Amino acid sequence: MTSSLLTLLAVVGLAVLLLIFIVGYRTFLVAGAKTPANSWTRGNAKWDNPGLITRAEHAHANCLEMLPLLGSVVLVAAVTGHLAVTDGLAYWFLAARIAQTSIHLISATAVFATIRAGFFAIQIVILITWLIKLCGLI
Repeated sequence: MTSSLLTLLAVVGLAVLLLIFIVGYRTFLVAGAKTPANSWTRGNAKWDNPGLITRAEHAHANCLEMLPLLGSVVLVAAVTGHLAVTDGLAYWFLAARIAQTSIHLISATAVFATIRAGFFAIQIVILITWLIKLCGLI
């Protein structure tokens, strides 16, 4: 399996791990009768999550937002036989994704948000590079 495909699977795995963490927390509260199962309605939460859980929810959403972009580019590279275009930077993309997620989990302060934005920018630059190369512009 190529580094591009492994990176795609790893980002999916990261999203799943974050989801398991969030659902595990919620399951613990519901099973312990601390809150009803419908306490986490979208946009109208009846339960105040600790900061780590809120940050995990945001990190999960960020992961899901990036996944279709990464998946689409890797899919096009794979079906057109051009995975060599994405393979070279795939692990750099994954490292930036993991760094962004990790920093998101650590803190939401302005300093950490700025650092996190830097790792997000790295992912965007890599995606743009891939798009340009796959479109034959360079």
